[in-house]
Amino acid sequence: MIKRKKNTVFLGSVLLIMAVAFFSFTEKNIIDTEKKEYYRGVIEENHSTNESSSFQIIERNEKITIESDTEENSSGRVEENSQYSNNSNIYRRNDNTSSYNSEEDNRFAEIEEEEEDLVEVEDEEDTIVSSKKTSSTTTKKNGWYTKNGKKYYYNNGKKLKNTYVDYIYLNHNGVAQAKVGHFSATLYGARAWANQTLNIRKKATSSSKIIGNVPTGGKMVILSEENPNTKYIKVKYNGTIGYVYSDYLYINLPDVIPDAVYKITNASHSIYKSAGKRISGVTGENLYGYTKKYNAKIGKNTYYAPLLYPVAKQLQKAYNIARKQGYNLKIYDTYRPYDVSVKINRSFRNLYNSNKSVKKTINYDKSGQYWGPTWFLANSVSRHNRATALDLTLTDENNKELSAQTPMHTLDTRSLRKYNNAVAKKLSSIMTSAGFETLKSEWWHFQEDNYKSSPYTSFKIR
Repeated sequence: MIKRKKNTVFLGSVLLIMAVAFFSFTEKNIIDTEKKEYYRGVIEENHSTNESSSFQIIERNEKITIESDTEENSSGRVEENSQYSNNSNIYRRNDNTSSYNSEEDNRFAEIEEEEEDLVEVEDEEDTIVSSKKTSSTTTKKNGWYTKNGKKYYYNNGKKLKNTYVDYIYLNHNGVAQAKVGHFSATLYGARAWANQTLNIRKKATSSSKIIGNVPTGGKMVILSEENPNTKYIKVKYNGTIGYVYSDYLYINLPDVIPDAVYKITNASHSIYKSAGKRISGVTGENLYGYTKKYNAKIGKNTYYAPLLYPVAKQLQKAYNIARKQGYNLKIYDTYRPYDVSVKINRSFRNLYNSNKSVKKTINYDKSGQYWGPTWFLANSVSRHNRATALDLTLTDENNKELSAQTPMHTLDTRSLRKYNNAVAKKLSSIMTSAGFETLKSEWWHFQEDNYKSSPYTSFKIR
């Protein structure tokens, strides 16, 4: 009887062990199957292109619009999905890429997925999980990524939003927006000032309803390229979004041509001299009342450099020519308030009238030809007061300034164009090829005479 009980217990133990083994094997197969299904689903999701992208570029009458950012309904009300933030940050790559075209996908790093060895999982931390047969690693995303036709930029695993990268704007969802306009950097977010009181209109036509005004010197943020037919451009001023006439804007050059060199000496320490003599109250002074500051749109410290909008477009052509030939443009002055010109001219005349050596160098060139002080500083209104002129020189491809026959802003006959050396001649060739006019007395001065009737102003840039 005891022996039969022992056999029964033994048999029960064997059956229990077999049952546990069977259920463990079955559970493992179920778990493995679920894992395979999960990763297969991730791969299929990452490879799927069925989801339509909201990032689309549509060309109508050579005007580029971004469907995902700006829409105008039948009533004409302008709706903005995202705005430029003055507190935004910028991240730059080392290859100095300065523009983005939605059709050039090869400029962005695509996400690569290997179905067997590598599986990408996007979670809140935006990490890439690599599952290998022999090892397992986790790395954070960095750089450009494309998903469902949209471009994103990651910095140490974080998707950047409402900022600029490589001069490309990323909206509030982190989606890269197509470059607006034909400058080196996107027009979107560029700053501009009104050269007279401007009407803000509801639509991009002169007959559209007026919804606000911008005073002379009022600073705006540009939101679109100008309409090629009406020249109206979309801006934001003190919370009002609408359209103003683009020919009446001074645009900040570093915002749109960021890789030119800017050294606005009148906004730090003026370098004006004549016959080697300092001009009292001018030389060494900050004449403009502002100085170099951080520019969040381009991610570096630089000066304001306002230029009339259509003249800035012309300068972009000159910049492109210079870069193609292995040079860069170094800009020393653009818009000059009228009252500053009056001050400089008054002090310059005092030096001219009090120093015979200076007077002689201003009046006569090496051949004895007479010139006089008005050739070097205008007695009345200067093209600089209209923001249609600029003073600049050339650098090499490493931004090292090349020497002309005299230093910049040497106000005497040694600076005449007839004495141009090879550097000044090359500069003149580049600028005139882009449509600029020259000034016989200053090798560094170039202007656009098609806008010589543009208003002159005295407002201070802030």
